[in-house]
Amino acid sequence: MNSFLWKCLSHCSDSQLSFLEKITKKNGIIEKIDSDKLREYIYNTDFETLDISNRKICVIDALDWDFPFFTFYFFNNVIANIAYCLYKGYLPYVNYVSPNRRINLWEEFMVQPYHSKMINNNEQVNCKYRFAPIYFPNFPSEKEISSFSNLYYFFKPNEATKTYFATEHKKLIMGKRVLGVLYRGTDYTDSWISGLPKQPSIENLIKIVSKELIDLNCDYIYLATEEKSAYIQFNQAFPEKIITNKREYYDDRYYMLRNTNSKHLLISNISNNRPNDDHYKYLEYLSSINLLSKCNALIAGSCGGSRAALYLNRGKYEYSKLVDLGTFK
Repeated sequence: MNSFLWKCLSHCSDSQLSFLEKITKKNGIIEKIDSDKLREYIYNTDFETLDISNRKICVIDALDWDFPFFTFYFFNNVIANIAYCLYKGYLPYVNYVSPNRRINLWEEFMVQPYHSKMINNNEQVNCKYRFAPIYFPNFPSEKEISSFSNLYYFFKPNEATKTYFATEHKKLIMGKRVLGVLYRGTDYTDSWISGLPKQPSIENLIKIVSKELIDLNCDYIYLATEEKSAYIQFNQAFPEKIITNKREYYDDRYYMLRNTNSKHLLISNISNNRPNDDHYKYLEYLSSINLLSKCNALIAGSCGGSRAALYLNRGKYEYSKLVDLGTFK
């Protein structure tokens, strides 16, 4: 489509776009304009001071995938829909129920946007999208980091989660100069998942960290990883400098199961032998990313967790690097 037509469409009101959609049936045109407007809305809106009075509830209960657990892909899906609801003048309420665990997955760790509550049925609408048209880039620019940092305003832990975060932060990194490092292995290094960024090897990441650690004047390295082998190698390379949070490692069981049962195995399929494991392994995961966001600097491969740390940090890192090795085809 030529630029003149795009320019004309970009000045149409919502009612005019709706009329054009009915006539042309070209949903791609409408979605492109909606996406552009939504992106600008996110960039320019102060969600903390936004007036949300006298708004009908917009219920978010269907997403892009049947999420069983709280990952940052889930979180990004929800906040994209939250932004869409607010953009359309509604007050979002997240009522997504995990299909296998039968709980409100958002409320397991987060509070409702603006602590919204359900009201009478005649005051509710349903969110139009399963995933509102927002593109979360693999390697965000400075403007995109600023924009999505704004949207990560909705990372609001509930009281139990907030207490857990605060305890780990105080115990592990508070008052220290720390370089945050994330190494993502296991299912993220399987090339069958097209479009995912390729991850640096442990050896490559150690080499990059060694080069930057002195210049950054950091005394410690906070290592976020699900692989014990990464912890062992980093501890050997940087003795008495490695800090980790309390969490289970998955590499031994993951690679054993993948090699014997399934090539396409996800880390979420791995269970630990403890009560309420599904809850605690994702609480530990979220706490790990929260800690990463509070370090002085960040070096990592690009994945959902490292990008989330960038957004949660809100541009305060003294130095940050996402290692770009391309994506799996």
